Amino acid sequence: MFLFWGISYFIEPLILAVVLALFVGLAPVLSKTPKGEKQLKLFMALTVIGYAAVLYAGYALLVNYAGYVPSLMAFALIFTAFGLVQYLIAPWLINFMYGARPAEEVAPWLKESVDRLALKAGFRKPPKAMVADVNIPNAFAYGNFLTGKYIAVTRGLLESMPREEVEAVIGHELGHHKHKDIWVILALSLAPMFIYYLGRMLMEWGFWSGAMERDRENSSMGLFFAGIILVAVAMILNFIILQFNRLREYYADLHGARVRGKREMQRALARIHVEMEKLKSNPLLKKELSEFTESPAKMLFIYAFVNTFADPYYDIDVLVEKLKREDGSSFLEIFMSHPPIPKRLRFLDTIEE
Repeated sequence: MFLFWGISYFIEPLILAVVLALFVGLAPVLSKTPKGEKQLKLFMALTVIGYAAVLYAGYALLVNYAGYVPSLMAFALIFTAFGLVQYLIAPWLINFMYGARPAEEVAPWLKESVDRLALKAGFRKPPKAMVADVNIPNAFAYGNFLTGKYIAVTRGLLESMPREEVEAVIGHELGHHKHKDIWVILALSLAPMFIYYLGRMLMEWGFWSGAMERDRENSSMGLFFAGIILVAVAMILNFIILQFNRLREYYADLHGARVRGKREMQRALARIHVEMEKLKSNPLLKKELSEFTESPAKMLFIYAFVNTFADPYYDIDVLVEKLKREDGSSFLEIFMSHPPIPKRLRFLDTIEE
């Protein structure tokens, strides 16, 4: 990341405070749990419309102040290329970071499960099943057109969950591939990254050129205020992307329930949750847990790390019902990439298998 230590460094916290105030006000609406597939798709459509409207506002502002500037187009192309390079090399990096190995070398039944469930879900070619050498119970989907599609299940998940629940998790990850979530989130993430850095550059150019050249003060201040608005637009877009990602997690849960069963999907989510809470009290795994929760690939995981309760001795069906009754903070949810587990469980109650 590029760092600017000029005027934008001091103004950005003020912009963030204004944007946060906006989303705190919207939190009760944004945190509403969809009821059924139709309402979920409506929420996703409205989120995309909101993203497009904010992006268009940023584009209109840029054109109004800068017009068509070849150097800005080159700047946009550089960011696009940067994002595509990340996308292309990510599968190899993920395999290296998490020690992922083909499932047939570690757990042959896992490959059979992925192949069978992929066929049931309508895949022409099943994703490659991998086992990540990680103690943390989780799973993630990744890949691209060069490497093919992957589904990785951690060793910790295989050791803590019965087969039918592992298959529900596989169904969830198959949903991410089927819904093209990796591509979609990448595409949505490029614009705010470009707009954010462009906004900071305009703030610096506008402020310092206005301070040093009095005859250009009006145009320079125009660029300065345009930069402020562009940074705000980028922040708003990032919050919208988090909202969209939360909705896609519901969508993947829906797919897992359709492929392997609603009850199995609920049990899997609840079991991952309680196993994660138990690991937080294990001093030997604290470092690994911290690295995993702060991973740049965290938006790919099936589970987002939140604090509620952990019962070391539990009946999974009792736990599911107990979690359903929990209410989380709508304020905290606007910062999360995944919906809280209780809401995911309640959403699954509203769908038809």
